[in-house]
Amino acid sequence: GVIIGVANSAVSAFYYLSVVKQMFLGEPAEDAARVSTSPSIALAVSAASIGVLVFFVIPMPLLSAAESAIQVLVPLT
Repeated sequence: GVIIGVANSAVSAFYYLSVVKQMFLGEPAEDAARVSTSPSIALAVSAASIGVLVFFVIPMPLLSAAESAIQVLVPLT
């Protein structure tokens, strides 16, 4: 059982690492088109990214709000 799991992990690691290698080190296709986005999409992605980073660095406001919501929804008996 364990040997099969290790073999499967090795095969999947080889596959996925080759995909990552191609993404970062491979040459782009000649007919590859640049992706353009609208300003509203760029703003939404930027706002979401900033929110994730802020709550990653300073998680206490979000955790306090979650704790308050739990206490309201499930009162202690």
